Parts: sequence; structure tokens; C-alpha cells
Amino acid sequence: MRVTEGRMIERAGDAVTQSRQRVQQASQQISSGIRVAKASDDPTAWAAGARARARAVLDDARSSAVSRASDRLGETERALVSVNDDLGRASELATQLASDTYGAADRRSGAVEIRALRSSILASLDARDAEGSALFGGTLTGSPPFDATGAYRGDQGSASIEIADGTRVDIGLPGDRVSGGAGRDLIGLLDTLAVALDANDGAAIRASLDELRGSSDQVIDARSEVGRRMSAMQRANDTRADVGVVLDAQIERLVGADPITAATDLARASSGLAAARAAAEHMMQILQS
Repeated sequence: MRVTEGRMIERAGDAVTQSRQRVQQASQQISSGIRVAKASDDPTAWAAGARARARAVLDDARSSAVSRASDRLGETERALVSVNDDLGRASELATQLASDTYGAADRRSGAVEIRALRSSILASLDARDAEGSALFGGTLTGSPPFDATGAYRGDQGSASIEIADGTRVDIGLPGDRVSGGAGRDLIGLLDTLAVALDANDGAAIRASLDELRGSSDQVIDARSEVGRRMSAMQRANDTRADVGVVLDAQIERLVGADPITAATDLARASSGLAAARAAAEHMMQILQS
């Protein structure tokens, strides 16, 4: 008889324990919003959710890298705008002073402004990003890419980032794409123009006009390249945002807890716990009578 009573009490206790665990599990799902918190809850859903989370982490990392690279390219664009504006003013000044209606004094004053524009352009070409890396040094970002004479000291390389699976975009623009290298030497051109103005050499001033226009085209080409890269990054970010929404929905579907279902499960588990406790108390009263 005692063995039977002990077994009955054990079963009643097990029923209360299991009911309490179901209440705790349902409560945890409601508070955390997670249905599959560990692999044993649902191995298949857990594995699929882990893969989706890993993809989401990769996409987040790419998004951060693209954001930093976009900022750098934006600073590169602003530097090129400044260079082009200064070149535009130099061309305007040279066109004006190419006329022989201007005398030596006017041209000497023009030479002073041309040298100021030269300094401004050189400063733009030696600009650095927010992290202190030279914008136009290629892969040599630790030191100014142009020396005081305007000679390029960087290289022709460029760092790149992966913006999508198998797709990379350069985030640097070697300075010899803007001045020197196979193109026109902006700094040398302005030096030559300043000398011509100081010498009151109208023919030499007029000869600089085509070079100035060509230099401006060279900078515009560089800006276009930077713009294409920024557009590629923006498209990748737009696509990634859509993918992120899909991944979030997939993770939620695989391991998330539906609030209505979780609330229903909690209500049922709570009722079951109350019933198990009542049954256990009733049994103890019977056995003690």
C-alpha cells in the first residue's frame, strides 16, 4: 500500500513540476520574443536561424564598411570640387589677363592670385579623411601624396571593399589621376602661368588656356569615377536593406515567438499548473484521511 501511495505522490509531483516548466517556458517566450532559444528546442529551426543570423552579421559588417568608404569617397569628391573650382578661377583669370589690354602691373597681381590658387589646390590634393589617411596617395596613405613642387609621391594602387558577394569597389583614387602621371601636371601648369604673368608674356599666357581647360576635364573625369563608385555603393546598400528585411523576417519566423500563440500557451500552461496543484493537494487530503 505504501509503495502505491509513494508512486502516486511522485506522479503528482512530476505533474506539478512539468506544468511549472511549461509556464516558465511560455513566460520566457513572451518576455524574450524567442521561441527557439537553444538547439534542443528545435534543431532544424535553430540551425536555419543560425545561418540567417550569420548572414545578417555579415551584411551588417558590410554595411558599416560601405558607410565608412562612402564617407571617404564623399571627402574625395569635395576635395575634387575644390580643385576644380580653383582651376576654374585660374582659367577665368588667365583668359582675362591674356588680353593685351592688361599691362604688366595687372598681370603681376594676377600671378599673386594664381600662386594662392596653386597653394589651395595642393592642399586639396594632400587632404586626409576623418581617420587621417591621405585621400590621393593610392595605398601610401600615411604621408602627403604631393611634395611642395607638386610631384606625386604616392603609388597607383587603391584599397577596395566587398560591397556584395564577389563584387569589390576601389575606395581610393591615386593622385596622379588628378595631376601628373600620364595626364596634365596641374601644379606645374600654374607655376608656368604665374611665371608668364610675372614676365608680362601675353603669348605664354594665351598658350596656357587650352592646358587649363584640359586640366579641368582631367579633374571632372576623376570626379565622375568617384561618383560611379559612390552610386555602386548606394545601390549595394539599398539592396542590402531589402535583404536585411527578409533576413529579419526569416529569423523571426524560424526562432521567434508569436505573441498570440505564446500568450495562449501561457494561459493553458497556467491552467494546467493550477489543475496539477489542485490534483496533488486533493490526493494528499485523501491519503491523509
